[in-house]
Amino acid sequence: MTLQPSTKSFQDLTTEVKRVFGDESGVQLEDADLIRWTNAAQMDIVTQNGALKAKSSTSSVAGQATYTLPGLNIQQIASLHYDNRLLPNTPFAEAERIFMYRDPGMEATGTPELWYEWAGEFTLYPTPTEPKSITVYYTVYPDTITGDPAQLLSLPDRLYNAVVNYVLAKCYEMDEEFQASQLAEQRYRESVQSQFANEREAQDMAYPVIQDVWY
Repeated sequence: MTLQPSTKSFQDLTTEVKRVFGDESGVQLEDADLIRWTNAAQMDIVTQNGALKAKSSTSSVAGQATYTLPGLNIQQIASLHYDNRLLPNTPFAEAERIFMYRDPGMEATGTPELWYEWAGEFTLYPTPTEPKSITVYYTVYPDTITGDPAQLLSLPDRLYNAVVNYVLAKCYEMDEEFQASQLAEQRYRESVQSQFANEREAQDMAYPVIQDVWY
């Protein structure tokens, strides 16, 4: 059983929002607005606390320093492991300074000592001389809600109420019920912050991850 199930559909969300808002017939709330606000809610939550965690593995290639990350929908890389060893990340500008003084032609080969990212690619330095495992731990962007009632939300169920409150805040704002909108937004912020605090307190837990293999 997954520790972070995602079982709530877009239909579940719209049904609950319309019921709480008092528009179960959908006279005031249009699907296009609900789709947009749901996508905005999921993106905001993921941006705040990296709720969607994943990892992906491949193998280094002898003589190849730069690798791409195709189709992984990466929001942010948390860490990169080379041959089961954590490899330090170096900002691009700092990496350039290292090359300038140590290895202007970037000709060094051997066991990588660092990695840096640029334009969706990452580079290992020095260039690997043999195939070894590369594992990237990262957070991903949520899937875009298209309006299909059966489509599941990307976020786990523990964040479902936060999404509901975000959408409700937008519904009340549209209806010029500003006090109700502020209360819903406050509930949204408190819910997200509470979940983030719980995660920080449970750092020793083994979080489930999505595993991909890329080349």
